[in-house]
Amino acid sequence: MCLGHIFSEVRDRQDVDWKKYREDKTLRMTVSDRLIVKYNAVSYPNESCGQYDSIESAINAIERRQQEMFDNLVEYDIVTIENM
Repeated sequence: MCLGHIFSEVRDRQDVDWKKYREDKTLRMTVSDRLIVKYNAVSYPNESCGQYDSIESAINAIERRQQEMFDNLVEYDIVTIENM
């Protein structure tokens, strides 16, 4: 069973002071100092649930959307027709 998909998006931070790092070669930058990671949640079959900072938040968004879809199902009686 597939509830949805999560796509990660990685991009450079725009606020990095590159000049400072070029001038002082002893400075070190962590991955989180340089990159921004976002998680895009898509609920099955193909409905966007938004973009999140953590994978846990993206998973929760997919679960909430699936629960909403399940709660909105219309109940009906199943009728079986037998051959005579």
